[in-house]
Amino acid sequence: MYLKLLNEEQKELFLDLALIIAQADGVYAESEVNTIQEYCYEMNIPLDRTTPKFTLNQLVEVMANSTNETEKRIIVFEALGLAMVDEIFDEAEAKIIELVSLYFCMENDYISQCKEIINEYIKLQNKINTTVLG
Repeated sequence: MYLKLLNEEQKELFLDLALIIAQADGVYAESEVNTIQEYCYEMNIPLDRTTPKFTLNQLVEVMANSTNETEKRIIVFEALGLAMVDEIFDEAEAKIIELVSLYFCMENDYISQCKEIINEYIKLQNKINTTVLG
């Protein structure tokens, strides 16, 4: 949704974060693969790997130091969307989001607000799919 607003370096870093989140629970779900493909399309970058270039700690440190507040909000929102897309927000994914929000100095209210919005979006998307696709 907002990933196109990131610069090229941030897009590559976000792809690493997305790969880490998608594989955190040991299940690389089809919905997560599809979402990452959509993210890459939106960012106009190839999905040419399945493993990240950086470790999680390296990644979030670089991102924290190379992004402004708006970019941080975008990254957290989109990362949460990926973590929640399979409708299972497990402990491993939650810990990654916690770490990112800690490095980014995010307010817990922002994370809660994003979760609520994403849950509403997923419910609405499911309702639309049921209506249109039967």
